[in-house]
Amino acid sequence: MSERDLWQEVLRATVDDAILGPASVEKPIQKRRICKEAREYLTIASKDLYTVCFLAGLDSEAVIDRMSRRIAEAPSIDEIAGSRRKSRAVMVKRITERKGRKKAATYTFNGETLTAREWSQKTGILASTISGRIDSGWPVSDALTLSVGDGRRRSVRYSNVRNQPRRTRSDVRTYTHNGVALTLNQWGERLNINPQTLQSRLRAGWTMEETFGTSRE
Repeated sequence: MSERDLWQEVLRATVDDAILGPASVEKPIQKRRICKEAREYLTIASKDLYTVCFLAGLDSEAVIDRMSRRIAEAPSIDEIAGSRRKSRAVMVKRITERKGRKKAATYTFNGETLTAREWSQKTGILASTISGRIDSGWPVSDALTLSVGDGRRRSVRYSNVRNQPRRTRSDVRTYTHNGVALTLNQWGERLNINPQTLQSRLRAGWTMEETFGTSRE
C-alpha cells in the first residue's frame, strides 16, 4: 500500500465514523462524541484536514463540500448513538430513501405555486425543461411561458452573456508577502501552484509565509 493509499484509508475511516458511526464502540455517549468529532473534522476547514487531504491526493475544499452534503442526508447523531451500527448497504438504502422523500421545489407565477411537474401538466412544457431553464437562471415567467422554439432563440441570444467568465475574489483581492501584493491567481502563476490550493491554505489558517513561501505544492 502506497503512502497516498494509506492516507485515503485514514479519511475513509473518518467518513465511516461520521456517516455510519464507530463500528467498535457500543456506549451511546462515546458513539455520539466520535461521530460528532468526525463530522466537524470533515466539514470545517483546518490545517490538519488540508494536510491529510493533500497527502491523500484530494482537494480539501471538495472534500468539505461533499461531506457537508452527505452528512446533511445521513441519520442524526442521536439516531446513530441510540442504535447498533447497521451495514453499509442498509445505511445507503436509508439515505437514498430520505433523499427521495425530500419536498419537490415549487415555483410561483401569477399568484400560483406549483412544482415543475404540476406546471408541466398545466403548460404542456416538459418538467425537465422547466427545471433546467430555472436552474440556468431563467426568470420563472419565461421558463413557464416560452415555447420550445422561443426558448431556443432566447438561449442563443443570451449565450454570450452567460458564457462570459465571472470575476471571482481570487481575481481581485490581493495578498501581500515579502512586500509583493498579488491576487491568488497571480500568486498561483508565480509559484506554479493551483490558486484553489492557496485559498485552501488560507482558509485552513496558514500564515502568509506558509501559504506563499514555497514554490511547489
